[in-house]
Amino acid sequence: MDYVVDLYLQQQWFDSRLANASRVQPVTYNDRKNIQKVWKPDVIFTNSKDSSFHYITLPNVLMRIDALGNVLYILRLKIKFDCMMDFFKFPMDEQTCTMELSTC
Repeated sequence: MDYVVDLYLQQQWFDSRLANASRVQPVTYNDRKNIQKVWKPDVIFTNSKDSSFHYITLPNVLMRIDALGNVLYILRLKIKFDCMMDFFKFPMDEQTCTMELSTC
């Protein structure tokens, strides 16, 4: 059985290469071209069957970098997951479907 989830994936990390003490305010990017230039951790949904990014007028992505090099990255995704169902107790059954995350 498949189930579809519309979610915001939020990640935070520190990258000393992006630190800039002269920066007063955090820098915010929502342009994919600039965001692609910054290293990001690889997050893998291991039980996904299909996924897509949201592009409604603009890509739904945001990156904020502060003066210390702390990075906030938010991305909107639509993911179809595979979920194994057990109907042994149907119609009194309860199903639990998981989102399995991994990284390289």
